[in-house]
Amino acid sequence: MAITITSTPAKDRDGITSNWVACNNPVLFSFTTSGSPLDDFIQLALYEADGTTQIVELKRMPFPTSEVVDVDFQAFLQSELSNDDDSLTVASSNANYKENQYKVFRVGYRTTSTGSYTVDTTEYIALNAVRQALSPYGQNMADYLYSVDYGTSSLDFLGKFFTEFEQMPLFWYSPVNNPIASEVTYFFPSIGVPLTKNMIDNDAGYEIQTQYYDADGTTSNGVTALNVFTDEGFIYINYASVASPAYQFAYLETNMQSRSISNLIIIPDYRMIPTRVCNNPVAIKWKTDLGGWDVWVFEGNSPVTVGVETTDTYANPYTDLQSLTEVNRQYQKRRTPLQSVSADGLSLNYVKALSKVLSSPNVLLCVSDLSVAGASAEDWVTVNVLDGDTQLYDQRLNKYRFEMEFELLEEFTISN
Repeated sequence: MAITITSTPAKDRDGITSNWVACNNPVLFSFTTSGSPLDDFIQLALYEADGTTQIVELKRMPFPTSEVVDVDFQAFLQSELSNDDDSLTVASSNANYKENQYKVFRVGYRTTSTGSYTVDTTEYIALNAVRQALSPYGQNMADYLYSVDYGTSSLDFLGKFFTEFEQMPLFWYSPVNNPIASEVTYFFPSIGVPLTKNMIDNDAGYEIQTQYYDADGTTSNGVTALNVFTDEGFIYINYASVASPAYQFAYLETNMQSRSISNLIIIPDYRMIPTRVCNNPVAIKWKTDLGGWDVWVFEGNSPVTVGVETTDTYANPYTDLQSLTEVNRQYQKRRTPLQSVSADGLSLNYVKALSKVLSSPNVLLCVSDLSVAGASAEDWVTVNVLDGDTQLYDQRLNKYRFEMEFELLEEFTISN
């Protein structure tokens, strides 16, 4: 066959190749012909990981004089993925992967109108939203992957959890002044992590370890494991199973460890700070451009106003025949409540992470009834973020204020 794949979206770091690709960026492949008469055109298709089940077939494309065809599979892969998940209320496990959050695919090509495709053996994994740019201002997908030399049990470099926050608040709420564990509501952070084929093939599994610390830095409550993962894929981790005592401690640290290699840490400690919200909690979560879900709970004043939108008008001609005037009428009016929230005294890192909600493809608002002590924050609805702003709140302390406005559920529409 005279067709070869000469460029792919795979990324390298320190000699390690990552086949995870980001669908919010172009997913570019280049195909080159040696100039054989049979290669006047090329037809391409995407396949499932089995190499036989076809996802999509493209139309035939002629080779230009450069003998190279560049194809972007971004739109086709995005259609296979979803922005939805229940990761804040259902902890991930081997039986509960978010399979619609990633797509394993292979590329096939042929130079004839009919017949079988040559399917490349390389499996790529597409994720819905990840910053992936070879520049100082973006992060490569490979930065969030890890490579282990299982022959020597050494770690070449450490991976990362998918979150925008350097330290994530673990928000909790209770209408009771001095609550016990059963009277606390948690808004679980949802940390994402990809498991690669290389890791799964060489290890008996992985677990998330969490340890609690008192204010003086002494450990408490031992180490708790969160599930064991033994399959390739993208997983979300929450703390539904271990958060019960978290509100009592100053902070907790989470890492990812190997099950088969003693004391081998794959992702280093990530700190979370239990943070109580005391007044009128407004919780949101949003899909970040790292592919995971971040959470924030606003408190205090969150005014709700009413927005009335009029769409489409028409003229009722000569309603008053004496004066020959026209009366304009509206086809439709829509009434939608608008809610404003804000947070003060934030560090620059928190503001940068929070600002990503303004461009997120999916923002959810918690509508659970939190008036009952220990209620579960499990009911979320989609909202539309309209605008946001960041202000330098305290120049001396270098603290910032973040505020935004979003639409709540539409109340009603009037059509004339």
